[in-house]
Amino acid sequence: MASDAPLLQSESHDEASEEARPGRMRLVKMLGVAVATAAAVSSGVCLKGGVPAVGAPQMLRATPSPYHLDTVCQGDTFFDCFEFDTPWTCVVAGGHKVFNSKSVDCSEGPTYYVSKEEAVNKGIVEVADDYTVIRAGGLTPNPDNRTTLNHFGALVEFPYLRESVRLQSKKSWKYMLLVMKFEHLPFGCGTWPAFWTLGPGQWPNGGELDIMEWGNLHLAQKSSLHTVQNCTLKPQAVNTETWYPDTNGQGYNCYTQYPDHIGCAPGRTGFVGTGPTLGPHPGVFAMQWTAGVIKVFYFPENEIPKDLDTDSPQPHTWPLTNVISYYPLKESAATCEKYADVLQPQSVRLNQAFCGDWAEISGWWGQGCDFLAYKTLPAGTSPGCNDFILSPTADEYLKENAFWNITYIKIFKDGESDAL
Repeated sequence: MASDAPLLQSESHDEASEEARPGRMRLVKMLGVAVATAAAVSSGVCLKGGVPAVGAPQMLRATPSPYHLDTVCQGDTFFDCFEFDTPWTCVVAGGHKVFNSKSVDCSEGPTYYVSKEEAVNKGIVEVADDYTVIRAGGLTPNPDNRTTLNHFGALVEFPYLRESVRLQSKKSWKYMLLVMKFEHLPFGCGTWPAFWTLGPGQWPNGGELDIMEWGNLHLAQKSSLHTVQNCTLKPQAVNTETWYPDTNGQGYNCYTQYPDHIGCAPGRTGFVGTGPTLGPHPGVFAMQWTAGVIKVFYFPENEIPKDLDTDSPQPHTWPLTNVISYYPLKESAATCEKYADVLQPQSVRLNQAFCGDWAEISGWWGQGCDFLAYKTLPAGTSPGCNDFILSPTADEYLKENAFWNITYIKIFKDGESDAL
């Protein structure tokens, strides 16, 4: 059974040892080095000069993994795990929002999601024995007069849209360890890629967890939790090991009701990843979800846990420094009463959107993308995100940058997990 122990604990699954390890690192300043050292040795926290190294990697323990492999999405059968989600439904993209006092129902920009058959025939997706590639598609006529947001927050209709893929897993899970190993992730001006999970029903009733999401050149990687229930994380619990400020500015309130309540996003201080700094480099994004805690991990290639090679992951031994977003649900029970059910069973999602309310309105102007558009678009053309993405001049740029190269996506279950 996966542990719901606080972040600083080694999360051993021996209940007796749990009771024998009070205090942890919070005692360091009050009780001195001797007590703190004993607590560190007991909890498996690495020592540096006899003093617990806050945030240091935990010692690997040779205990059996509580997780077993449930689903593998890899190589030639990668897309057997997924449905190609094609309907123009903006509920999936983010729900009802307000911009410039105008009510709008679509946030995903000029993106046209295609079927599996179209994606294969047009070369948008490609599979081999050991990788899966998903590319930005080409331009296609706007088939049903869809409108999208421009940089003034107004809804406009463009004659063309850009094709892309949006995947939704055929199965859903209540609690899981989700791992994506990759060689390359999409990035660049006008892009808005995301790896996430979503519950059933009208958004956000089933809850949503964003694992990997960024936009343009400087919109940083963000993990965020969206709940329909009142759930505010306890700041003292969130910030036990290091600082995880709420990058959504919501005071750790994960309740979501746009535009005033946008969910919580506790992001690790010092981890400033963007598309250009993370996308071109191989690595792993992982998410552990139990009844009491959610952790999002990022590992560059040279730090990927060896236990993933044997499909016997022990996330309780993974270094704390690789936890980039932390949601201590059980420890926040006083302000998150239904902590075990803030998320309904989640399907796994992956998509590449363009522009929209994030990449068009945030992070485009004055951060390099408008200058790129100005240089490449015909004279007299507005250098906005939509203008760039819906121009053939963007084709080569997107081909070089805006693609996924995924080694695998794996879902592991433990004794608590349910697959639906």
